[in-house]
Amino acid sequence: MDRVESERSCLEFSFRFGGHGAMDLKDALAVNLRRLRHARKMTQEELADRAGLSVRYVGSIERAAVSTSVTILGRLATALEVDPCELIRRRTKRPAG
Repeated sequence: MDRVESERSCLEFSFRFGGHGAMDLKDALAVNLRRLRHARKMTQEELADRAGLSVRYVGSIERAAVSTSVTILGRLATALEVDPCELIRRRTKRPAG
């Protein structure tokens, strides 16, 4: 499977099996962006600089206050050195134990 097919299948999975559409993807992006940024010990300022965005806009995305374009999704993924699908993939809860 090439990268385009992989990204398409990631999006199709998110829409088909995610349940409630765009709002859920916006929330998933907010959670994943914050988690990945923290994992890399990056500030919002550093991420914004690497992605060519304003700090205010990055903060709005992390609060799920705005919807963003696929272009911005790609810039954020590049800045974090992850596949864009990682930013919108919903995490399943792991059983406690």
